[in-house]
Amino acid sequence: MRILFDFQDTIGGAPRSHLEHAKLMAANGHTVLAVISETDSAFFFDGVDCKVTYLPRFYTRRPIRSLISVFRYVKLVRQERVEAICANRGVNSQFLGLVSDLCRIPIVNAQPGRMVLPHAIRAHLDKHYIVYSDENAAAFSAAGFPDTNVFVVRNRIPCLSTPVGVQTTHNDRRIITVTGNIKEDTLKGILWLLELLEKNIDRVRRKMKVYIAGQVLPQSAADSTRFYHVLESVKRSVEPWCVVEYLGWVHDIAALHAKSDICIGKGRSVIQPAMMGKVSFVLSDAGVLYRCKKETFEKLGYYNFSGRGWIEDRDLAIREFMDVLGDDNALSRYKQDALELSSTIQREYATQGGKDKLENIFQIAKEAQEGSYGVLNAIKRFLRIYYYAVLKEFRCTQGSVPSGGG
Repeated sequence: MRILFDFQDTIGGAPRSHLEHAKLMAANGHTVLAVISETDSAFFFDGVDCKVTYLPRFYTRRPIRSLISVFRYVKLVRQERVEAICANRGVNSQFLGLVSDLCRIPIVNAQPGRMVLPHAIRAHLDKHYIVYSDENAAAFSAAGFPDTNVFVVRNRIPCLSTPVGVQTTHNDRRIITVTGNIKEDTLKGILWLLELLEKNIDRVRRKMKVYIAGQVLPQSAADSTRFYHVLESVKRSVEPWCVVEYLGWVHDIAALHAKSDICIGKGRSVIQPAMMGKVSFVLSDAGVLYRCKKETFEKLGYYNFSGRGWIEDRDLAIREFMDVLGDDNALSRYKQDALELSSTIQREYATQGGKDKLENIFQIAKEAQEGSYGVLNAIKRFLRIYYYAVLKEFRCTQGSVPSGGG
């Protein structure tokens, strides 16, 4: 099958999960065409057997410009004889639904791991979606999607391993890596973690090195200023016991995880080191830490390792984190727990396990959509997109729609 994988950009975990699926399909005999809006992102596709094309992204607030882009995609699809589309960003998914209708080919949308907002998907009840968690599958069901159109596929993490013989141990210090972009919805959790370290450093009395890896992507200058202000304040107050270093974006995050004793993050930023057998904690946006262990694995997985929902007693979760900072015996126990859990995580989340699932989804989408395309469908979809966009804006003014998107 000739598949167009649309990326829009390379920011965050969503395009990396999408890239894993593109790699998997290309490695198993399918022809992959990658489309992205960032002309300086060729490095992102290194080692992937695909052709890369650059087209501008879509914008709901610019309908004429977006319609022009629709027809540029239509032209590309026809030139490259594309048989299916796979998209992973909310706005691009909406307009590529029009391309699907006009070119009479199926589209499979991959929904990123954050909470689904109904206005972003209700225009496409007839299309097929891949989701990464049961939480999102439930949200699609609540929005009116038939179960036959939504598929939970967790397999999207490259299977990296840290053999038992080289499990990192630093007897004189703890190396902690916090991974994740710093933006409006994650800022609170990261600041809470820094302040937790600041409050407890004298009690722990253990040498530590804390790396923070991720781009600062605030919605306002005030958020950016707040992050750097708290960071500098904490760096000064935790010395000499702890050194905090902000690294910015790190391309080879797996290498940083490999040399760490403790890894902290959410979504794929914590699933990947947990798969390597690292002692890993999910850091929620609200400011709660949960250790990845067999007792919490199912609940953490339900919420895509985001820390949403009730996972376990908050005080217990924080106590486990404080224990592993200062107690060598606790670290040894938790490392053994992590190694035992890693095989389960690999089975559920390793990319290689997704081949048959993805091929089956594309086949189902192709068969289900036959006869349901055409210009009339595209016009109806376009009107639905803007109906829900206007409805969203109205509800935002009423304060009833949470911030964030796909």
